[in-house]
Amino acid sequence: MIMDVILQDGPRPVEISPEPDALAQRSGAGDNNTPRLWLVTVTLEIRAPVSWWKQARGYFSEVLWIRARPDEEAAGERRFGTRDFEEPVPEAVLDHLNRLVETGARSSLQSRLPASFIRRGVVHTNLSVLRDIMRERGHYNDGHWASFCRFLRNDPVFDPVHGAGETGRRENSNEN
Repeated sequence: MIMDVILQDGPRPVEISPEPDALAQRSGAGDNNTPRLWLVTVTLEIRAPVSWWKQARGYFSEVLWIRARPDEEAAGERRFGTRDFEEPVPEAVLDHLNRLVETGARSSLQSRLPASFIRRGVVHTNLSVLRDIMRERGHYNDGHWASFCRFLRNDPVFDPVHGAGETGRRENSNEN
């Protein structure tokens, strides 16, 4: 299973209101921590299969896609290989995808990429979105979402997302 997450930048607080508690009361939020999370931005570089990115579209509205560097490719030409996929792909499929690249049929190529194709993207989001991901996907025990949530739990930068003391309770509850 391929899932890499790197914290590129942040967390950076955005200064809007000198009184975040007053902002919480005006927004009608029950949790006074919500506005604070919304005001703290992070930038993540994520390497994951297309199937994960399709699910993540609901959380990350904009993604900056990263392509392979030209000096990493032989003769400057982009060709698909087995390294570009999480699971084995038949040679006939690779040949077909490479023919689509040669002809410049990008829309056909996008629609024919297997779900196991690995993409790298950069997302700029806030801690409130990451908290929502932890609430909705944090209970997963395996898979790509479990890896993503594990990254959030293990990095102390993201303690406000899941609560600093919550990590220890979860680990202890799994041991029983």
